[in-house]
Amino acid sequence: MPQDEGDARATNTSAETVSEIVDCKVGQPRPQADVPFRVEAYFLSLDLRSLLAKIAQSRVEGLSKTSNAPDTARHRTLWTSFVSFLYDSCVADAKKAAALAKGCPTPRHATRAAIYEVQFAFDVFRWKTMCERAELSRAGALGAAARERLQRKAADYKQDLARRSQQLQQSHLRAQPSQTMESLREERRWLEENCRAKVAVMERECSKLEAELVTPSAVHNRAIAQMRLEEDFTQRRPSGSTSGIAASRSGSSDQSSCVVA
Repeated sequence: MPQDEGDARATNTSAETVSEIVDCKVGQPRPQADVPFRVEAYFLSLDLRSLLAKIAQSRVEGLSKTSNAPDTARHRTLWTSFVSFLYDSCVADAKKAAALAKGCPTPRHATRAAIYEVQFAFDVFRWKTMCERAELSRAGALGAAARERLQRKAADYKQDLARRSQQLQQSHLRAQPSQTMESLREERRWLEENCRAKVAVMERECSKLEAELVTPSAVHNRAIAQMRLEEDFTQRRPSGSTSGIAASRSGSSDQSSCVVA
């Protein structure tokens, strides 16, 4: 083969290869339209992990809250750490989703990601606070001063939730300037459903946490046990049946509470 012909063929091959690479858009950023789907995938993953965390939390609640037996303590530590890991990973991935959502055409995905982050941060706070209360109770150190300290932390956190909600709403409206009053009303309706309402649920849960933290351990355990007995009875009794309520309510009331001992 002549040298000139070989060089020409090599040159043509290189040009064809470059053309194919350009057509495939190798090395170029993903289309912007693809970003919302990736963010939604994050949201689905977060929802699934949240459900798994609640199941694992139920496992912790099923263990003895007062026993210091080595096997029980080991299982309690493992499952407690697993729940903490799940919630912490949800917070981390919610932040990643929020960063990714900045590339979405509208700010709604970014606001939803921020709400996920607020929700899981609250779940982490609530879980760790209840675990701290349980540890203090097992150590016999859950006095009035300790309960008041934990209650004050919960009260401060509830105030912070309200501030964060206001900041998210303002940030969303700035990022989505409305051209008409109708579009502004639509955005406010969306914020009511996807931001204010969800933060309001967290605030109510925080208020419940405050009440639980200041309640003496024995009283709290009896109240939770009674509530669970009534819930179990309601779920198990046949439709329309009203008999057996008294028997159900007379059951044992010394069952341990969820995470709180």
